[in-house]
Amino acid sequence: MTHFFICLSSRAPGAVSGRLGCSVSIAVLNAELLYTFHEHSGVELTLRGEVRNIFDNLYLAGGEGDAFFPAAERNYLLGLT
Repeated sequence: MTHFFICLSSRAPGAVSGRLGCSVSIAVLNAELLYTFHEHSGVELTLRGEVRNIFDNLYLAGGEGDAFFPAAERNYLLGLT
């Protein structure tokens, strides 16, 4: 038996304000795909793929004083467990 799982999630980073101005709150969309293989010998393998920030939105992850820290651009993860 094989299991297939898709997960879409989003998060809305808060607006960051400071002396240099304000950033607008945006939604960031992520997707995760899990596929589980069941072997006859009792071994179970899960293949995992993830795309974060699908639409490659540029936004600020945080800030302190005049320093602002940009969040990660679109990135990909692939794993096997």
